[in-house]
Amino acid sequence: MMLTVMGFLVTLAPAILLVVLLPTVAWDQTRPAPPPNDQLAAPGHPGWLVDARSGCWVWIANPPSGMVVTWSGTCGADGRAAGHGVVEYRWEAQGQQKVDR
Repeated sequence: MMLTVMGFLVTLAPAILLVVLLPTVAWDQTRPAPPPNDQLAAPGHPGWLVDARSGCWVWIANPPSGMVVTWSGTCGADGRAAGHGVVEYRWEAQGQQKVDR
């Protein structure tokens, strides 16, 4: 009986690894490349902010120092935030955390 269970587990091991690792591989393949460095936002310089989770690009015309962005929607093929979703900007000003949606 024990040998049968062990044989069953050994047979299933590759399938289990595939199920566990496939989402990670698929996520890495769909993550867009970042925008060129000269197109990134900086204080006094309009440009793209990149969502750290999804890799989607969000345009900002006048970003304050330290601003980060999150985007809940999908990324277009070019990396830009696309379709329906919520964009959220976070930064600090005069010692206070600011949020804009």
